[in-house]
Amino acid sequence: MCHTRVTFFIIDRSEVSGLSIRVKLLLSYTGMLIISLLVVVVTAGLFTIAATGDIHGIQDFYKVHYQLIPLTEEEESIFLELKYLAKNEPDQLQDKELLKEYDFKLRTVRAGLFVRRESNQVFESFTINQPALEQHLPPYDLNNNQIRNTFNIGERFYAYAKFDFRYSDGAKGRNAAAACYKPWL
Repeated sequence: MCHTRVTFFIIDRSEVSGLSIRVKLLLSYTGMLIISLLVVVVTAGLFTIAATGDIHGIQDFYKVHYQLIPLTEEEESIFLELKYLAKNEPDQLQDKELLKEYDFKLRTVRAGLFVRRESNQVFESFTINQPALEQHLPPYDLNNNQIRNTFNIGERFYAYAKFDFRYSDGAKGRNAAAACYKPWL
């Protein structure tokens, strides 16, 4: 007669995986939290797309916002100082040192300055660093009907405030404060 020995081993799952019950629960709760947040974000995105009609409607909303309020409070304050100079002492807007001071103020808020006289560029901020900027600015308008707007150059989105004026000798001039934003779409 042959005797066969059968041995049963009881294996604890926690020993196999090497994780305690606390770690397993922590991972489980973290996973549920991440999945729940992801579902909320996707749902909010779908509601937004449904409300605006399409994904490009969101980008248009972004552009409209910056057309109404193109500059931050600090940028607007500096622009108003430049506008005051253009109205009362326009020839000072040819002083490179003064323009560098204003440019430094704008640079601290990630914006730049552009000044021109007739078709010649008097000053352009290194912050802007965009050769095509002058072509995208609107034509000279002494009435200043539209002083705030936005435009795209490639993938860069620019918001600006500009003021057209005349120098004391009658030459056309323009100062513009522009800020470059990376659109989120």
